[in-house]
Amino acid sequence: MQYIVCNLTGNFGGTQTKGNWSGILKLMHEKVIDFIPHIFSINDERMELMSIDFPMPKDYGVVILGAKKKRNMNDPFKIFKAFSLKIWLLILISFLLYSIINFFTKKFQKNQTNSSITLNLYRFINSLVDVFALFMGKTSEDWSCLNRTQQKQSHHFRSIRILRYSLIIWSISSFILCQLLSVDMVALLLSDQDETIDRFDQLTTHNYIHYHLLTVNHSSSECEFRNKYPYLVHRARSIPYEEMGSIETIRSIIDRNYVLILSGHNAKMLVTAYNHMDLYISKEVHSSLLGTYVIRKDLTSKLKRRLIYIVKMIYYFGINLNIDHKTIYFNVVRKKIRDFRQLDNVEIDRTKELEKIRKTRQSIRVQSRLGSLIQKIFYFYFIGISITFLTFTFELIHFYSKRLLSTEKRIHQLPRQMPSSTTEDDLVGGGGGDDVGDGDEDHDDIDSDDDEIKTIDFVRTKNRNLERI
Repeated sequence: MQYIVCNLTGNFGGTQTKGNWSGILKLMHEKVIDFIPHIFSINDERMELMSIDFPMPKDYGVVILGAKKKRNMNDPFKIFKAFSLKIWLLILISFLLYSIINFFTKKFQKNQTNSSITLNLYRFINSLVDVFALFMGKTSEDWSCLNRTQQKQSHHFRSIRILRYSLIIWSISSFILCQLLSVDMVALLLSDQDETIDRFDQLTTHNYIHYHLLTVNHSSSECEFRNKYPYLVHRARSIPYEEMGSIETIRSIIDRNYVLILSGHNAKMLVTAYNHMDLYISKEVHSSLLGTYVIRKDLTSKLKRRLIYIVKMIYYFGINLNIDHKTIYFNVVRKKIRDFRQLDNVEIDRTKELEKIRKTRQSIRVQSRLGSLIQKIFYFYFIGISITFLTFTFELIHFYSKRLLSTEKRIHQLPRQMPSSTTEDDLVGGGGGDDVGDGDEDHDDIDSDDDEIKTIDFVRTKNRNLERI
């Protein structure tokens, strides 16, 4: 395998004019090279020279590369852009659940003394309302109607108190997060909006008519753009390929009203290379052309498969990306050398530029520290939530186990409290004595009847309690 380095100024790309090929495809036409580790767009001219046995849709098309610029934004509804749609739906659902629970608790509050089951459910919903109230930064004040006598009589009120004490970490974390997010909300309301161009049609509107366009000379993206938008050609200016990633082009995009029309692959490469320049890529992508690996058409099928495997390995290991990045830095260094040759004996004071870079780095450090601080507080916040729900679960288990033990103890104590002289015949209605005649015996019978009535009432109360349990 022979590797050939091509000169960018004369051997890049390639088109056919008047029957003669230009650029790097001229070397392929002369059979100097067999393949190029790059994906070229397919057109009628290139089909005569390149193999199209492996066509593929291009994963990138023609896009707009620009820099975010600030403009005044007085829209009062921009606060809704602080959260995504899922977050707003979650907040809405939380408020709806909070309202529904409040509605049911007020219904139970009217009948809170009718039965112990209703009162237990009422207190359970009370704790749920506390949880939802803390989620939204509210406090629940609907439970002051329970007097202290009821609190002393209900031992499971202690579980609700413990639950509220376990929410301290959650409450403190919620307060800190609320303060931090409120600062972000104020900053959002006072900040300017980023001016971006996400569609090609925006270039024809009144707000973006002052923008100028840069295209890469003799590229497929330029041809696609000129065919798609001929009414924007008068605002476009072509630049050589080697100037696509130069500092002057990037500065024109950042400091002046320029945008660059190029392929999506090159746009991603520039955004990665200049990641500190706040560049962006438009959301609208035009990709109506197919692409293929650049392989000479008259090769055998066996050689084509081998070359396809080599090209896939180059893309898999990211070798082409490293080459593209080095090409950009090479163009930057070459441009600087050219400028220094033109500016002999001229001292360049870069103190201001270095100071600007230092301030930018310092602001980045401050933002990263603030982000890490918020992340740590989120950890404490979720730890508080976990402790709260675990405590709540254990308290419920403790309450029901204690209630079950007290019920069993009451059941075992009931037979011991029954009078020893009472029998089943007495409860049914028999048994006083064989003789019924004189006054003393009648008086004894009356006393025994009173005892029987009390015993029957006691047994009925016992059965009622057992049925309730």
